[in-house]
Amino acid sequence: SPSNLMLKYGKPIVTVSYKENGNQQQAKFPIPHLGENKDFLNLIASHEIVTMHSQEASLEEIFILLTGRLLI
Repeated sequence: SPSNLMLKYGKPIVTVSYKENGNQQQAKFPIPHLGENKDFLNLIASHEIVTMHSQEASLEEIFILLTGRLLI
């Protein structure tokens, strides 16, 4: 399924954008055992989270990777 392809070819990383001292910062964490990651848990408990994204591959990126060409 498209969802399985996106997970298979993506990276098991979550990127968190947060505010610290009025500035936007970014941190990356491995998804496996994310709920046990003390740095991640401390970050979300102590900072204003702006965005949080996992690094799934797009279907376009997967197509290019598998076929070696763009879909036009």
